[in-house]
Amino acid sequence: MSDEKDILFEAITPLGFHVCVRKAYWQLIVSIKHPIMAGREDDVKDTLENPDEIRRSKSDENVY
Repeated sequence: MSDEKDILFEAITPLGFHVCVRKAYWQLIVSIKHPIMAGREDDVKDTLENPDEIRRSKSDENVY
């Protein structure tokens, strides 16, 4: 089981979802998927906690 020191940040969304981003996963995001997000952890956390809008998926009504 992962340790608290493995957690980079946690956020609670306005919909009540708990998001936990681990350091290893963030490294994958910024090295492979979205390199432009390197150093933007605080912005991502703030966006999760305070989004401008929340949309329901057009293809799955259970997904936002």
